[in-house]
Amino acid sequence: RMRIDSAGRVTMPYQPAFRSGGNASYTTVTLNTQEFLSFSDTPAINVGGHFNNATSRFTAPVSGIYYMGFSFMLSANFLDYTYFWTSFTVNGSKVSNLEFMLPRPSGGAYITHQGNAYLNLTAGDYVQVKYYQSQGTAIQIRDGFRSFQGHLVG
Repeated sequence: RMRIDSAGRVTMPYQPAFRSGGNASYTTVTLNTQEFLSFSDTPAINVGGHFNNATSRFTAPVSGIYYMGFSFMLSANFLDYTYFWTSFTVNGSKVSNLEFMLPRPSGGAYITHQGNAYLNLTAGDYVQVKYYQSQGTAIQIRDGFRSFQGHLVG
C-alpha cells in the first residue's frame, strides 16, 4: 500500500527493506576458501521480515529489481595477500561479472571494503555476501564494523 500525505509526499511503508550489522567477534578469513559473510545482529531494519540473521540471507518476497549493498572493515597485515574479493550471490551462486576486489597490498592496519548493485530477483531468490582471500596472512573482518542492506526498487 502507498500513502500520500496532504503535501503530496508518497511513502510505501510496506516496501521490503533491511539492514543488518556485524556479530560479536572478529571473523578470521580462511585462506583459499570461499565463505559467506555473517551479519548476525538483530536487523536494525527488516520490513516484512525477509532478512534472516541466522543465515545472513535476504529472500525476495516478490519479483523485481532490488538494490543491495555491503560494507565491512578489515583488520590485518595488508602486505602479503594476492587477492581479496567479495561478491553478491543469488541462491548460493556468485553473480557473474559482479565482484569487488581490494587493490593490491600496500600495508596498513584497517581498510573498509564496500560494494553495491541492482539485482533482478525472482520471488524466492535469496542473496548473501561471499568473500575469498588467496595466499598471505589471513585477514580479519572486524566485528561490529559490517553491514548488509537492501530494498525493493520496483
